[in-house]
Amino acid sequence: MASVLRALTWAENALITVLAVALIALAGTQIAARVFFETSFIWIDALSRSLVLWLAMLGAVVAAREAKHLGIDLFVHALPLFWQQAIRMLSALFTISVCGVLAYAAWGLVALEFEMSSGSNHLLPGWLNFAILPIGFGLMGVHVALRLLQPTAANS
Repeated sequence: MASVLRALTWAENALITVLAVALIALAGTQIAARVFFETSFIWIDALSRSLVLWLAMLGAVVAAREAKHLGIDLFVHALPLFWQQAIRMLSALFTISVCGVLAYAAWGLVALEFEMSSGSNHLLPGWLNFAILPIGFGLMGVHVALRLLQPTAANS
């Protein structure tokens, strides 16, 4: 399981790197086109918005993977160890459930967009813009579940 997790981590990090470099290159191209040639490429703005959505969701996946996501545990540390573990387990199960529901709902959005076949940025089909939503929520749930399966010392 460790090799699968390493491969998943590598793939997520590689995708973030490629998308971030693409976003920077597109933004630089757009700036250069406007400054030097007094023109712009309309599709770059739409594609950039899509890349920002993908990067934001992948950033949330990394936060879930590294347990750096937002958490409210002000009083949990004052509880006995048993209750701390129980609350963390319930919190993880709730998080996994919410991620599952959101992934399912987002899949419906992607399917609807696929049926409509709209092209929002003239390069990619519209459904591809939203495809990161079920992927991202699904990966967040997987990472939380994997952390839940790890030994207790790693959960804190």
